[in-house]
Amino acid sequence: MHTPNLINIESEYLTYWQHFKDAYNSKRLAHAQLLRASSITKLTTLYHQIITTLLCKQDNQPCGSCKSCILNNQGMHPDLYQIKPEKVGGVIKVEQIRDLHLTLYTSPQVSENKVILILNAERMNHAAANSLLKILEEPPANIYFILTIESISTLPATIFSRCQHWYFPDPTHEGDYFLQNDKSFLENHQNELFKQKEVFIDDLIAIRKERVSINIIAEKWAIYELVELTRLLYLITAQMIHNYFYKDGSKTALAAKLNELNQDVKVTHLFSLIDKLNQLSKNLSYSINVNQLLTLEDLLLSFL
Repeated sequence: MHTPNLINIESEYLTYWQHFKDAYNSKRLAHAQLLRASSITKLTTLYHQIITTLLCKQDNQPCGSCKSCILNNQGMHPDLYQIKPEKVGGVIKVEQIRDLHLTLYTSPQVSENKVILILNAERMNHAAANSLLKILEEPPANIYFILTIESISTLPATIFSRCQHWYFPDPTHEGDYFLQNDKSFLENHQNELFKQKEVFIDDLIAIRKERVSINIIAEKWAIYELVELTRLLYLITAQMIHNYFYKDGSKTALAAKLNELNQDVKVTHLFSLIDKLNQLSKNLSYSINVNQLLTLEDLLLSFL
């Protein structure tokens, strides 16, 4: 594949880059990274830098000058495997994922790691997604997956829950990006829940202002599927994080409610809440039994 030369990471990616480097250097890096942007072309430099780091054999990775870095810059690294739709607007087929088995269980040729890059991972067909899921459930040692997506609308929740998810919004974008444009709600059975998003935000505000008890709201929400509620709460929390960093947003009533919900909340707490929601989503995808009412009460407590 064609790869650009290494350049400095752009400012909007610095937080992720530092997190990635710290996690990798301390051997805590998740084996699957899910990178989302409005266009995956915006991620090219970032994922190339990640790949080069994972494949570089020097301590000050990426060094840019070792055999591994040179091969990667030339697009010829034997330990890098790329999957993408076979044509523009096409899908990723199950055969493309099954072909991974030929490379997953053999030793790296040059580096200590192997990297699987999946571009437009949201375009996997159902069979391809199921095949990848089986790999992600028990990933081989020293294999790292980088999935890039433009939308989570067709990405199965089971895949989503097994990746570390990072969303890179357009800094020039104004408005309620997550809540108004997330097609995963608008195009499927979660639509009715999504239409009531302002009611759920009002409930969270009422809890924070001690107008109503957590128990009452938990019982009110218990009529909905926990998987759907978890996704909606994830989007609300993600929007709160977005608004924290990009304060010149929309002046809509919905934005005002979110800003009210965001008052006096530390962004570190929001990231912890995202982690909790990701873990709950993962547990639900594994069909782990949870007490819905107690789980909702615990989640609502996290919004205080």
